[in-house]
Amino acid sequence: MTGETPTRRIDLFPPVVTGLSDGLILPFALVTAFSRLSGEVSTVVAAGLVASLVGSLAMGMGNYFSLQEEAAAEDLNPAPEEGILDKLGLSDAARHAILMEKQKAQSEWSETRPSPAADASDEGNGFASSAIISLSYLAGGFIPVIPYLVIPEMEGARLWSCITAVCLLFTLGLIRGALTGKSAFAGAIRSVCFGIAAAGLGWLIAGSF
Repeated sequence: MTGETPTRRIDLFPPVVTGLSDGLILPFALVTAFSRLSGEVSTVVAAGLVASLVGSLAMGMGNYFSLQEEAAAEDLNPAPEEGILDKLGLSDAARHAILMEKQKAQSEWSETRPSPAADASDEGNGFASSAIISLSYLAGGFIPVIPYLVIPEMEGARLWSCITAVCLLFTLGLIRGALTGKSAFAGAIRSVCFGIAAAGLGWLIAGSF
């Protein structure tokens, strides 16, 4: 036992799913709104790409600073079991053995059920996890824009953008629900409802101008 804390590998799947699903909703709503508000495909594409880029930066930075704040809070607040052991008057050897067993149990639990984000105490992992979420958000936001790039007619592009976004939201909702241990189908329906509600609201607002 060297006493060194090994760097925990990053579980790529949960951050990617989170980024893709969250990145779909806002750009999907915006391109739907702009497709009604403007007859120019370039305007619709620009709105979707700008929303994706700004959202991805905000998502990544927010996740990174959140992890840093959690790590700082853990450093400032010592583990409660250390204070309990002090009150028991145990020897240093006994205290060390108990704390090592606790650390070992936590490590084994983390390996069997990894967290969706990287370990907040590892700055490198925190940055990598945030970058993954940011890039996934950007990729998710680009998906509803693709039909407007390949289909010349606005109506057809809007239809395929909606179909693609809803199908992907349903799939990602299933995966996200399975990862969190909740009902996968309920998670899928919830994701689809959020996406449709956002796009519908954008469509209604655009129609009021």
